[in-house]
Amino acid sequence: EKMLETAGPDCIDGLLVDADKERYPKYLEIGIPLVRSGGFVLMDNAYGIGGGVVDEERLQTDTRVQGVSEANIFMREQFEQGVLHSSFVTIGDGLIIASKI
Repeated sequence: EKMLETAGPDCIDGLLVDADKERYPKYLEIGIPLVRSGGFVLMDNAYGIGGGVVDEERLQTDTRVQGVSEANIFMREQFEQGVLHSSFVTIGDGLIIASKI
């Protein structure tokens, strides 16, 4: 948030989200405006955490899984709104690679 206030939007070339899974949606919400047009947004663990596709029980009980799920919804909304072009790479627990329009 401080970087957005001081440097303003469109000030970085890329954003990699691979940290505190519960905060993925917040990182994307704040980080995407920082990325310049033509820059990249990468999100790790796009379809699972810990070596497999997430089942409904983990979605209900694991806050990390909930954060990633919410981030996926946010990324899809960004695509639908014309903010990002995105691709899904099926390596590891999944990786979204998006370019900002």
